[in-house]
Amino acid sequence: MEQNPRMFGGFYQVGQAITSGPLLTVYSAYNRYSSDVVGLYVVELPPTVNEEAAEGLLQVFEQRRRVQSPHVIHVYDWGVDGASVYIATDPPRGLTLRHVLDGENLDLRRALDLARQMARGLAAFQEQGMVNIDMRPQLITVDILEESYRAQLDDIGLRAFLKQLGYVSSQREIMKHPRPCKTWLNAPWRKIQRSASPTPPRSCKHWRACPSPANHLSPRKIFRSHPPKNHSLPWRR
Repeated sequence: MEQNPRMFGGFYQVGQAITSGPLLTVYSAYNRYSSDVVGLYVVELPPTVNEEAAEGLLQVFEQRRRVQSPHVIHVYDWGVDGASVYIATDPPRGLTLRHVLDGENLDLRRALDLARQMARGLAAFQEQGMVNIDMRPQLITVDILEESYRAQLDDIGLRAFLKQLGYVSSQREIMKHPRPCKTWLNAPWRKIQRSASPTPPRSCKHWRACPSPANHLSPRKIFRSHPPKNHSLPWRR
């Protein structure tokens, strides 16, 4: 008998666990209401924090959700599900800036263009009164579309939330991501998903190196019935 896929909030159907640790697990997930694929951050609550208290602490993401920019990953919603909280974001797309710096031959013009895009992302944070944004290269995504590069800041505000829970004081302690495969850049369903998305898509921070071309199937097909056992979506480091 097949086990029913795990759900969060009653409508986020969990796919692959992308990265897992004692504090945080990041999943790919399928919104059963909108048919959108999202990134889903799941944090296990400490025994000292009940559901009501967690709901209050989650309001820290309200300010983060107001940050709107094509150069900042979007936070959609959040909630408490049993002993866990979840935060839904843009779906994962792109490579980390660290990977681009290590593996791409950036000329001065392109490097300056990425710097200007990151500056626009920072300005969007500052417009909402948010400072101390994590700008480490592994938390900045670059989406490469033919000859254009688009930078995105991927700090979703976890540091402040985990600090309130008494877990950590630095996002460095939260999670690490594996490096993506080059094949992912040319995955055909990426263009399909962009045209079908109800909102302008953005790069994301999580796509992992995948072992075979089968993993580049449309996420809508992958999640239509239940999360597959043999298809691992590509996520990033």
